[in-house]
Amino acid sequence: ILAGKVRGRVVKGFAFDTGRRRSAGIFDRQGSRVLVVKGAWEALRPLLSGVEVPAGGRPVAADEKVLNAAEAHMRRLAATGLRVIAVAWRELEEGIDSAELSLEQLEKGLTLSGFLGIEDPVRPEVPEAVDTCHTAGIDVLMITGDHPDTALEVARKSRIVSEEDDNARILTGDMLERMTERELVARLKQGVRIFARTTPEQKMKIVAALQTMDKLVAMTGDGVND
Repeated sequence: ILAGKVRGRVVKGFAFDTGRRRSAGIFDRQGSRVLVVKGAWEALRPLLSGVEVPAGGRPVAADEKVLNAAEAHMRRLAATGLRVIAVAWRELEEGIDSAELSLEQLEKGLTLSGFLGIEDPVRPEVPEAVDTCHTAGIDVLMITGDHPDTALEVARKSRIVSEEDDNARILTGDMLERMTERELVARLKQGVRIFARTTPEQKMKIVAALQTMDKLVAMTGDGVND
């Protein structure tokens, strides 16, 4: 459904923002303009006024029941280890000068089109490498921007945590933001091994807490902030 709405000339793009956890674009579609936003479900949910239904029906109002059902579907996807991206849109009113407006001014009354599930499989050699670290007395922690359900499943597949481990092993960026260093150290001692929906800046807070515990810390990853 969404493909038909965004086919056209790109008028303006808004790059992904780690704090806002979303990006957007404005498309010129046969004379009308459509705003499309994609990102974390938590970031898009407060912006929604409608949700598309299957088989091309008219969108339904985004009340709590509908939004909770959409979130449940998103979490089922995330629990399989998929990276889940929510996609929403709205047609812009005629006369709006989108070039002069900020994304915050445009993001209102969005309609959820659906979710994209992206598979980023764990490399076959990872579980054995993590086992080697554990045998050598090295604790392995995961820090990711992904949803907690995605992070937990990937951590299980990587053997960072066992199959029986649940959400008690996870802290989210929102939780981390409110914690003092002493509180974070306490949670690390209790066995927290996964940090989900984090920002690059929060990695320093985690490293500082580990160093307070007299840990020697090494960081590896695929981004420049690592």
